[in-house]
Amino acid sequence: VVRYTVVVTNATGSALTNVRITDTLPAGFVFGGIEVVQPLGCSAGENAGQVLGVCATLGSGQVMQVVFTGTVTVAGQDVVNSFVWTADELPGERPGGTCVNVPCGGSAPRARVDVLATAKQAGVSAARMGELVSYTIVVSNPSESNVSVTVTDTLAVSATLESATPGYVQSGQTLVWENVVVPANETAVLTVTVRAASGPLPGGYVLNNGVVILADGVEISRNAAGVPITPWRAYAPIVRRP
Repeated sequence: VVRYTVVVTNATGSALTNVRITDTLPAGFVFGGIEVVQPLGCSAGENAGQVLGVCATLGSGQVMQVVFTGTVTVAGQDVVNSFVWTADELPGERPGGTCVNVPCGGSAPRARVDVLATAKQAGVSAARMGELVSYTIVVSNPSESNVSVTVTDTLAVSATLESATPGYVQSGQTLVWENVVVPANETAVLTVTVRAASGPLPGGYVLNNGVVILADGVEISRNAAGVPITPWRAYAPIVRRP
């Protein structure tokens, strides 16, 4: 998840009316939602690929702020985002800040973890209660520099951990690997094996498992396909007697 903060400060010495922010979202960015709109009475939303913020009045020295989130869906290229703003008292559009990749404010670009190749996969399509189910986590780094990521894997309540790639810290059903280094132009692979719990007969359940990869402030969430878990069944032979 990528979070952008758009800020306009009224330094004109007098109040401004109808202050409008227009942020045209970059290619490969899917809008998530508005998190913060300030000051009180201002509003913001997304329409046709643009985030639009409006303040009827922005007093002298006041700061207008819009915070929104989204997901980057492309890899191997810069994600550039900028905005403009207007006010009735000022002529034309005024440029705001420009952000190249995230986080902004520094010279080092975000390491380009490939959101398309990064995945979480189950090793089986179905299993019986009490059997083992293995998962594979793949983090792909197509950039020219190493990237350090944090991997957080959440096990289902109906799963018991049997083994996992060393280096994790476990808290309840959560496993966390910190500072996992993915070399440039390579992938890192982690594995998790769980045992499916027993359940009430005759029903079964679906075993779900998800992972979050945090790379330079960007979260990538992946869920493995659900694995149907069914109970073992005993069948008595039928004998026909004359």
